[in-house]
Amino acid sequence: MKLIYLLITGFLLFSPLLLEAVTQPLPDSQGPTQPLPSSSGGYTLPNPTGLTSFTQLIDKVADLAIKVGLPIAAVFIIYSGFLFVSALGNQEKITRAKSAFWWAVIGALVIVAAKAITAALSNFAGKLN
Repeated sequence: MKLIYLLITGFLLFSPLLLEAVTQPLPDSQGPTQPLPSSSGGYTLPNPTGLTSFTQLIDKVADLAIKVGLPIAAVFIIYSGFLFVSALGNQEKITRAKSAFWWAVIGALVIVAAKAITAALSNFAGKLN
């Protein structure tokens, strides 16, 4: 049973990453990436992320947290519903199911709040410039 939970959790964790990799367009490349000579005579490295600011990085990380975290929270909410149904009136099992449900809801709220906080910080940092 634990193996099934691990497989489902692993799938939920990595499927958004795979979909994100598939939907991203490939950059135009001319073969292996080489350091580019700069005008000052040194070498510059190309930016592999394509991000130009720290706020963009934070936004991407928050988006990834939502893409990974919310499906996991949904699975745990469904799991807590299963615990409610399988409790069959046993007060101890109902208490356990309620606890699992509230922790899943709190986890989902933390994930959404993290995105809201990063959006607020990005907005604040944008006004500083």
